Amino acid sequence: MKNKKIFFYTALVSISTIVFFLLLPVFAQEPSFYTQATNISCGNNVCEETRQDLKIGETKNFSFGGKNFSLKLADVKIIPVTYTQEDGSEHTAYNQEFYFSVNGSKPLLEGDAERQYGIDFDVSFVYSEQAQGQSTPEVSYVTVAFREDKVCAVPDCADRVESKVSKGWNLVPIYFIIGLFSDDLEKSLAVGTCKMQYFQVIYAYNPEEKNYVKLYAFGKSYNDNGSLGDSSSNNPLLSVWIYSNQECKLVTELPKLFSENLLLILASIADQKPPPLQFVPGWNFFAGSNDMAAKSFEEIRGTCDIKAAYTFDSPTQNWKKLDRPPPAGESFVIKVASACMLGYPEIAPPELPTGASVLYNEWFKNFKKS
Repeated sequence: MKNKKIFFYTALVSISTIVFFLLLPVFAQEPSFYTQATNISCGNNVCEETRQDLKIGETKNFSFGGKNFSLKLADVKIIPVTYTQEDGSEHTAYNQEFYFSVNGSKPLLEGDAERQYGIDFDVSFVYSEQAQGQSTPEVSYVTVAFREDKVCAVPDCADRVESKVSKGWNLVPIYFIIGLFSDDLEKSLAVGTCKMQYFQVIYAYNPEEKNYVKLYAFGKSYNDNGSLGDSSSNNPLLSVWIYSNQECKLVTELPKLFSENLLLILASIADQKPPPLQFVPGWNFFAGSNDMAAKSFEEIRGTCDIKAAYTFDSPTQNWKKLDRPPPAGESFVIKVASACMLGYPEIAPPELPTGASVLYNEWFKNFKKS
């Protein structure tokens, strides 16, 4: 099976970005897990988004978190980029640069406008129908979207989850330490009590090769070494081993889609080829969720023939057998007989009552007579 190198963890991307790409085929039109609102209100228990269409030269007003400002689409530049394909033919693609004016400012590139005014928004666009003979496309309009998980300090789109780290070995979801492999480790640990120097080593398990891959040793990450295999290298719910020299607490904001609706995500991506998330035969390391914790493994076995499931009890440094998955913020290992994924198993409707076919035949005869 083709392995994927991990520099470390394609997880230089954030957990929210991984969520988006997992759900992209499901919510192809727009992110319907947001509630559309004129204004975003932080702390109202609703995960909100506000979006407006802008044509070049048009200005719209936005309001969120007590901030009010105007945003003008000053210009859109289309930049052709020509590259050579493997067969030697040339192909032209187009990059876009969006210029915005904020509260009457001079036009700024999208990223510069966000940094200078402390705002964060997403831009999508629609091309105009190309006129005959026109070589470069033109943008008809752009859609600017502000989303609560980017504009609120404590978004209603996420749950605060914690993991108590004991001295010794700990099995934790990788999303707690996602910053370890970027330049943002101290920021990612700042909300908890753990410090970088507490961790002596971190391992992940490659279920395809059935061996451990060292991700981090005291003072250095192994950015180029080892492979986690296809089933784990892009898994945002992977769990990893941490050996800590001190007790501490890991804290993160986990998108509600992962903490409360993981079964929905798994069902939505189940028919994709190849599956974005899939267990392989043998042991697999995974993270729990609140919706899964409310069910037994038998109820959510999905396509799996489950042989065993355990969690690791860090205070006692012992394995603990499970009959149901743990909640969000906790991890478990699961042994399956073949490639599969958790979820609700296929069910068939009840059989018709005895004599139903006879009743149907009598009705059909009477219908023909009439």
